[in-house]
Amino acid sequence: MNQGSSSFRTASLASAASESAASPELAVPSAQRASSQRPVVTYALVAVTTAVFAAMVFSQLSPRHPATELLLIGWGANLGPLTIGGQWWRLLTSVFLHIGLLHLAVNMWCLWDLGSFAERIYGRLCFLAVYLISGITGALVSLIWRPFALEAGASGAIFGIAGALIASFCLGRLPYSGKAAKAAILSVVAFAGYNLFVGLFGSAAGVAAHMGGLLSGFVLGLMLARTSLRLTIVVASISIILACGLVKRTKDYVIPAERGRTALAAGQSDQAILAFSESVQKDPKFTEGHSLLGQAYMQKQQPGLAEGAYRRALALQPKANGLRYELAMALLAQGRTGEALSEFNEMAGSDPKSPAAQTGIGTVAEMTGDFPRAFEAFKRAAQLDPRNPQAYVNLGSVALQAHHIDEAIAALSKAAELQPDNPKTLLTLSVAYNAAGRQKEAQDAYGRALELGRKQQHK
Repeated sequence: MNQGSSSFRTASLASAASESAASPELAVPSAQRASSQRPVVTYALVAVTTAVFAAMVFSQLSPRHPATELLLIGWGANLGPLTIGGQWWRLLTSVFLHIGLLHLAVNMWCLWDLGSFAERIYGRLCFLAVYLISGITGALVSLIWRPFALEAGASGAIFGIAGALIASFCLGRLPYSGKAAKAAILSVVAFAGYNLFVGLFGSAAGVAAHMGGLLSGFVLGLMLARTSLRLTIVVASISIILACGLVKRTKDYVIPAERGRTALAAGQSDQAILAFSESVQKDPKFTEGHSLLGQAYMQKQQPGLAEGAYRRALALQPKANGLRYELAMALLAQGRTGEALSEFNEMAGSDPKSPAAQTGIGTVAEMTGDFPRAFEAFKRAAQLDPRNPQAYVNLGSVALQAHHIDEAIAALSKAAELQPDNPKTLLTLSVAYNAAGRQKEAQDAYGRALELGRKQQHK
């Protein structure tokens, strides 16, 4: 029930609910309810969530929140560094936020469909408690699973309602006839199973929220069948508080890591190095922290220290070719071409379709003057990643050095087609045209490069 997912229509639930209306003995966990009671809490939740989305869309025009991510953060989305840093209220507010109209529409459809049925069974207060507690729990599980992922949506809360219904049906505490009970539980299980399956094609954080909400709702359903609503809420609240404390203790490395990301993006290498060093000190097994520390050292032009950081990251994830590529580039920056080539070859051996590995091999060959080998490697990289303009720039540049003028013109023309606003590519293409004696094309490419350069300077 993240973006792009869909609900399984619970039409048979309505027939089960209507059949249960005839039974005066219907006992829900901790409360009696009238089957004719209107699900006003469900209506209110749909209305409030929709109103929040409308307000977000309107505020997106504000200069304070120019980007969707910043907009979500400003409204209270769940983001590890902020939530763990003390803004725990984001676990609740994120339940009422959605990323796009489709995301909102699917979740509200599910809430309207499933919530209307569940509220008539559990009663208003009990239904609201299950919804909010499951939503918070789902957001918390998502935070544990992917602390750097931006998470928002009512998925966990809606799955919590499904989990509570499954628990109630399994306990047999709801006096449906056998046929009605079977139809109802099959619909709820199908709803949960279908959306969990669809969620597998979305983000890992979304799947975690689904599972967290479903399991918490199931536990709440079991508790409500055996104890009072008040005691259930107290136990759930204490459990959430203790879980937050545990998350704070085990995931506190994300706070300096996010501080380091911000500094790295701003080109503040020293601050980034300090922040990432603090992060990996708190969690020595934080692979991404070591990798980011290596990037910070490379930004400060300290490839020797970057090499150490990348090696520590690679020791934690030996099969991560992205880390191996970064390590090889750090070795190249130190002039250790042989060792770098060994790393690139290992990448190509483990993943023959890796364009990065071929790019690395070509870079080493070009640095050592082996232009034929560089040409073949860059050509292979362009074939593996035909939409990457830099692959064609590399191929064109080395073809020019190897005096393969026609190949250089073809590659650089493709790069200019894929990235028409890059003046450097056009300048290199101008040189290639000039080498081929095609003066008019050379002048045209040079003129376009100068015009683009002026426009970019004015920006």
